Amino acid sequence: MAGLTIEQLQRALEEAERKIQEAERKTQEADRKTQEADRKTQEADRKTQEADRKTQEANRKTQEANRKTQEANRKTQEAEREKQELEDRLEQQKTTFDEYLADSHSVLDNFEIAEIDPSSIGRSTKVDNRRYPVSLREWTEFPELHEGYFDIIQRALGHSRLFPTSGFNHFIPDAVLGHPAVVEDDVKRFENVAVERPIERIFEALLIAEPRYGDKFGFSGMRFHHRERSLRLLDNGETDATQEPDEAMRGRSQSRPSKRVASESQVDTPTYPDGLCFRKPPGDAADTLAFVFDYKAAHKLMVKDVRTALREDLFMEVVQRINSNKITTDDARKQREAADQRAAMALTQVFSYMLLRGVTYGYVTAGKTLILLHIKLDDVRTLYYHLSAPDDCTKLPLQDQGIVVSQTGVAKLASFCLLSFQSKPLQGVELWRLKDTPGLRRWPYPYDEAENTDSTQKSSPPSQESDGSLYEGTSGGRVLETRKYPTRSRGSCRDTTPQGQRTDDEDDGSNDRFHGPARAAGTAGSNKRKAAPLSSSPADSGREQSSDDSDGQSSRQYCTQACLLGLKRGSHLDDNCPNVSSHRVPEDATHHSLTVDQFISQLDKQLGRNVYHKCVAVDPYGLEGKIGAIGALFKLELEPYGYTIVAKGTQAAHQRRLQHESFVYSKLETLQGEVIPVHLGLISVADPRGYILPGGALVFHMMIMSWCGERATEAVVPDLASQVRLATSAVWREGVDQGDDHSLNMLWSNERQRVMVIDFDLATLRPPPKPKQVLEVSSGSKRKRHRDGGTGTHGQKRKTSSKFRGS
Repeated sequence: MAGLTIEQLQRALEEAERKIQEAERKTQEADRKTQEADRKTQEADRKTQEADRKTQEANRKTQEANRKTQEANRKTQEAEREKQELEDRLEQQKTTFDEYLADSHSVLDNFEIAEIDPSSIGRSTKVDNRRYPVSLREWTEFPELHEGYFDIIQRALGHSRLFPTSGFNHFIPDAVLGHPAVVEDDVKRFENVAVERPIERIFEALLIAEPRYGDKFGFSGMRFHHRERSLRLLDNGETDATQEPDEAMRGRSQSRPSKRVASESQVDTPTYPDGLCFRKPPGDAADTLAFVFDYKAAHKLMVKDVRTALREDLFMEVVQRINSNKITTDDARKQREAADQRAAMALTQVFSYMLLRGVTYGYVTAGKTLILLHIKLDDVRTLYYHLSAPDDCTKLPLQDQGIVVSQTGVAKLASFCLLSFQSKPLQGVELWRLKDTPGLRRWPYPYDEAENTDSTQKSSPPSQESDGSLYEGTSGGRVLETRKYPTRSRGSCRDTTPQGQRTDDEDDGSNDRFHGPARAAGTAGSNKRKAAPLSSSPADSGREQSSDDSDGQSSRQYCTQACLLGLKRGSHLDDNCPNVSSHRVPEDATHHSLTVDQFISQLDKQLGRNVYHKCVAVDPYGLEGKIGAIGALFKLELEPYGYTIVAKGTQAAHQRRLQHESFVYSKLETLQGEVIPVHLGLISVADPRGYILPGGALVFHMMIMSWCGERATEAVVPDLASQVRLATSAVWREGVDQGDDHSLNMLWSNERQRVMVIDFDLATLRPPPKPKQVLEVSSGSKRKRHRDGGTGTHGQKRKTSSKFRGS
């Protein structure tokens, strides 16, 4: 430092101090940065710790949520298990008779009726030309009868748990209770589930609890049925335009009814009750009709309206108004009169069904309204009623149900059923007399008892008693022309609804043999079948027929095909025929003792003496498919020879079609007894009243044939389609197009072990095939047209009904 001046030294010192300060500043800056870094590190550590804490919290919450979910699932499963256990226990816990009645009544409480403007309610029930009663009276004996019958049922069933679980109304489909009832079908669905099925269950339980009641009350079962079929009602003056049999020989176009005729034959279809109730008698006897019933849209027969309408002179008042020129302008009165007319027509409709089916019990229901009906054979001109309504079950704190179960509609209907089971439908002459009861007029002809005003007399059609006609709807239809009724297309008494469809229209029936409980014996007398008013009409003079004798029906088995072929050809008896011992006259005979002409003559005489003796409709209500478009099937026995055969019976208007069918059978002579029935001949019923069927159809002509069997579709037949083709091809090769190869017309013969073809009233005759074609068919030609069922004269394929293809 020597040689430096003070000034230099001073500057050097300042520079050193500056450097020291700079170094200190840098050190402080470094310290600050270090501290900042430490702070940031600490902050990062804190955030990491917070994140870890949050993650842990989230994990904890997830675990808690999972635990709660598992707990909820466990509880749900537990609840479902408990619910299932309760339902299973409830299902196993059947109900008593009283509980079941209360439960079924609760369904009625839930039956809602749509609100409809009264002024818009129509009068769709059509009863023109139907017989109607003079008077309407309360069925005063029914409450006591019901009390007796209900007591029988209740004591028999007691507290046994024989019925489905309570609360069954919760399982009724929404289609029944899911919406207010608007149309008749709504009522039908409700009645099927809430009334008819419970009634069937009650009688099933009754037979289980007290089997002896089956014999005591004459039933081993019962069922409601909704598919009746009967012959189309035709006046005897109506004709069927089918050609005479000899016209069939003139060519294909003339051998069967024209399409126009076939179409017209579907016009005047009968109408049917909405339902029938059958009882099955003990033993093997056929089901017996107990009563008929009808449904009505709920808003058309409201309880309040019906209570006002049900009075003795209802029918005469309504008919008088119909025939009067007076028109009220008072809306309330107009609605009241419209309600009266709906009630009168609904009752007339069921009354008519009862008359034509020979029963004395029936009812009409509209859901909440149930009207039980009865006619007495000593006074058919009076219709008796009992109204059952929901409020009949007076609310009382007697039971948990809070109702008097004996007054529920189901309880009353059960008694009504048991009462009707002790009656038998009238048949034969008795049915004929009932449907033509003297003094019953046809709607809307007024009775003399009705008070006629001047204006009524000016506008009424000629007053007319029952015309005494032998045939339903003849002169009555002509007189009705004096009044301007709607034409067919608008819905007259001639219904244009296709066969099998239901309309709110016509039909009748009536019967009754009454045996009530001991306490009601005093009221039964008026119901027994003495029936003074059903006395002989002019047509009964000369001889009396009874259709109620124990020998009226044949208990024999049908004769075999071989037996009847032998009868027709005058050859040997068939030892396999179940009736051969009766045919063998004298006892050592080997041939039939009668010719076929003698057989027909003897049968004709037997039917002439009594058309109902050993002659019975096989399926009188068409429930088994044995009533066709023009014919009903009958079982007949010729005494004392024991020949047991069937007949196809038709009304007078279809005589030509039956003759045509008979002619077709003659053209198929070589196939008889093998492919088609043995045809024995035609018989016309000598009795001018014919043979009356339930529903009123009168059979006058019968074609006598052998019994073939039941439907082929109901038999266990290997390769049924091939069997059908074999039979129909055989008919085709003989020059006949059967024209109606429906499954109902293909029967299985156990005797012949093959399909047999029936029903040729629509058959077409064709020219016979050429020899070459016959040769091809007989030699089993494998040409496609033969594999498809045979070939006709112009290369036309013989088609097999789709019912059998691929069977």
